[in-house]
Amino acid sequence: MEENPERTAMLRAQPVHAWLCCLPLLLGACRVVTGPEPIDGPVECTSLLGIPLAAPELAPERREELSDELRAAQARYAEAPHDEEAAIWLGRRLGYLGRYREAVAVYSEALEEHPGSARLLRHRGHRYLTLRRFAEAERDLARAATLLRGVPDTYEADGQPNAAGVPRSTLQSNVWYHLGLAQYLRGEYAAADASFERCRFFASVNDDMLAAATYWSVLTAWKRDDRPRAQALLARVPVSMQLYENQDYHRLLRFFADGQGGAELLADAQKGDLSSSTLGFGLGAWHLSHGAKLQAHRAFQLALGGPTWAAFGYIAAEVELSRAGEGSR
Repeated sequence: MEENPERTAMLRAQPVHAWLCCLPLLLGACRVVTGPEPIDGPVECTSLLGIPLAAPELAPERREELSDELRAAQARYAEAPHDEEAAIWLGRRLGYLGRYREAVAVYSEALEEHPGSARLLRHRGHRYLTLRRFAEAERDLARAATLLRGVPDTYEADGQPNAAGVPRSTLQSNVWYHLGLAQYLRGEYAAADASFERCRFFASVNDDMLAAATYWSVLTAWKRDDRPRAQALLARVPVSMQLYENQDYHRLLRFFADGQGGAELLADAQKGDLSSSTLGFGLGAWHLSHGAKLQAHRAFQLALGGPTWAAFGYIAAEVELSRAGEGSR
């Protein structure tokens, strides 16, 4: 393999001895991860590393805003308890406040009355992912995908709009995207590859969803040791995309393609902000694909420095570290 000076610098950026004490590194292992069992108590769930996870802290102004929106959703649901749309929005508003178990309960109750609702299954599947209940997430999302076979796609309304106020995701792309994630997190890479490819078909309507689906497709190809497919996907990523939400995925894809900008990505992953989980996990996956397990471990740890444990990069980093034997689970 041709030497890449920037990659070499990144590999040397972290002293090896600092990480030897925490490494039973078996990051290449392919044990299927199903996620922890549901728990009782004040926390929402237990991480794959055995850490209790409570609802995230929110700034007072933001919490009040979200609480107002939740109260409006509760009032609507009280007026129309049998309405599928009212149940969906009540569950979404609960989720935005970190009340994920309550959201699942709302979706489950609504599904008893609307068992053929792909939308309810899509949203419950997403929150099962948040709660590390991957098998249940895969079940719901696979059922939703079956129900949507041959159904025209539609945009989904945003509960937390981007700065431009432009919806970017669709029902079909969201179902296939989250199904691919559930399969990826469980180590079912062939199935995940097929789901992300299907997602890419529906995601072609805009660059945000296309960037996200392509990113996870590349990571899945690496897991399958299919480097030609990964390179073919990366070769089609344009230098510029019209993005309102998934700029970090595009930055990682461009780095994967040409190896440029890694130092900036690493610096940003160390900031402990909303991007840290995405960038940290992406860098870790890249290191792992190059056989650099020590650096992968360090990057996965950076991903856990982000403030949002519901982020997919955070969850995926937990999966990798748990497979390496870290934590109490």
